[in-house]
Amino acid sequence: MSHRARRHTAAIGLGGLLAAGIAAAPPAGAASPVEGITVFLRAPNAAGLDRLAAATGLTHAQRVRRLARLVPSSASQDIVASTLRHDGLSVGSQTGWSITAAGPRNVVASLFGSNPVLGTDPTVASLRAATGALPIVPAALSRYVAAAFPTTAGPAVFQHTAAVAGPGFRAAYTAPHRKPPGAGAHSDGRSTIATLQLADYSDSDLTTYAAKEGLPKIVGTSKYHQVAVDGGPTEADDSNGADIEVDLDQESILSTAPSANQRPYFAPNTNAGFDDVFASVFDDVVQNRHDNDGGDPNITALSSSWGGCESGYGKKAIETAQTMIKAVTAAGVTVFASSGDDGIYDCGTSLLGLGGQTPDVDYPASSPQVIGVGGTNLAHQSGTATGNNGHNWHEKAWSCTSANSCAGGLSSVLPVLPGASGGSGGGESGSAHSGAANSFAGFAEPAYQRTAIRRHLFANQKHRMVPDISADGDPATGFDLYTSDSTYASDENSRGLVEVGGTSLASPISAALFTNTLAAAHRHTGVGNIHGALYTAHRKDPRAFRDVTSGSNGAAADRGSDPSVSAHRGYDTVSGLGAALWPALTPYLLSKRKHHRH
Repeated sequence: MSHRARRHTAAIGLGGLLAAGIAAAPPAGAASPVEGITVFLRAPNAAGLDRLAAATGLTHAQRVRRLARLVPSSASQDIVASTLRHDGLSVGSQTGWSITAAGPRNVVASLFGSNPVLGTDPTVASLRAATGALPIVPAALSRYVAAAFPTTAGPAVFQHTAAVAGPGFRAAYTAPHRKPPGAGAHSDGRSTIATLQLADYSDSDLTTYAAKEGLPKIVGTSKYHQVAVDGGPTEADDSNGADIEVDLDQESILSTAPSANQRPYFAPNTNAGFDDVFASVFDDVVQNRHDNDGGDPNITALSSSWGGCESGYGKKAIETAQTMIKAVTAAGVTVFASSGDDGIYDCGTSLLGLGGQTPDVDYPASSPQVIGVGGTNLAHQSGTATGNNGHNWHEKAWSCTSANSCAGGLSSVLPVLPGASGGSGGGESGSAHSGAANSFAGFAEPAYQRTAIRRHLFANQKHRMVPDISADGDPATGFDLYTSDSTYASDENSRGLVEVGGTSLASPISAALFTNTLAAAHRHTGVGNIHGALYTAHRKDPRAFRDVTSGSNGAAADRGSDPSVSAHRGYDTVSGLGAALWPALTPYLLSKRKHHRH
């Protein structure tokens, strides 16, 4: 019996915003409930930040020096904090990009307005309205503040998205007849992999997994450091067993990069919590933390297995998140994100029932600064799971053929449609744009895709296409993890492990394999945005990828502006460029030549 990870559709916390919506003023004489907000600051030089986010060939020190002129100043942060206090709010934690505050709900509403409460039968438009930025930025703050979001937590409405383990992943995703990075002496010991988490978690699961698999015990050592963002998740954020998502991330990373440091960031399942993780990672990389934690300049990769259908976000929400993501990338961190587990129907098979059969892509995987990772079915010949002779590993797309069969991303616990299996998310950014004022129209086609993808199918695309690459994600060939979550059977096999899959597996193992590759080349600080490296390598040396040429992620009749829902030779919106064979990419990842900008 094979279990699969719950669909990781929630990069943001609709539940938190639902609870924060103001339905009515408090009764006369009653104290107004306390409302929390997080304000995100404007980039003082947005064009300069864009350029640095796309730059390659820079050292960590060079990035930090250039960032000094591109991030909000201490003076502007002080002005915002002082203004919030003057207006009757108490100021809490701060990052270089954000300030949290709290005060009476009626005071917050008078300053920033309030979002409508989500109804019982939501549409995509009402979802955007309920989860978007608060409608007002006070005039006194408009010069410094880009947007404000509620931080009050509530029940999480969004969801988070045979077995191969770390030695197999390292073997499968290396070039034939080459020793995989991360084997032997484990040269990744100075590098750090960060993860974004929106659910509560007991790190005892990671300790138990390590003991079962004979891997290093990192919990309780300097190799593992949890970071609480905005107070961390609440019990409500852990609804429907979302903690298994954390198990999947941290255990698959430990298995694939056993000597690397882990730095998971735990935030409330809200818009503000999601954005503030990136703000906190930025502070850590540039060592600009506002507490006693010294940060970590060796974060090379950040993996997010949480996301949501692009059309479910408001324009302002994506613009705010993009500033945070660009800052992290400019600081040298490479961001990986799951492309979704419902094929092209990213907004159509969620628990909210939004979108029907309208195709949509997953954000943040659709961000031009993020490596969107799709899912495959990875198989090997019997007894050949620890080497690569060029013939023993076989890969096809994690496939589905209709809205029904693609709906397997919900859960093995919650009922799914008969025959549902899930499938690799992908498609064209902006494909579900409604034309409404707050609807996000999609990301324009980035230069790295425009110049490198020459197949006629994609000759006329105007928007960013997802995914960029792919890795094992099919639950049928997934990963054995340990979880104490009682929702899942813990005695499935003799080791007491449960087999799971999803692009929420593909993303963290890609981040781990990438980190191994850099460490093998003695690089222990980040290189930033690697899109140019990936697409240039694909154009110049197709052997740097295992082309995935079979499978699909939806019905052709439902594809909308997506040229094809089938995997083909070369790039496609099912598997991207294919499976990255990471060691072959080393010369491109470390090249000082400036790759194509966005």
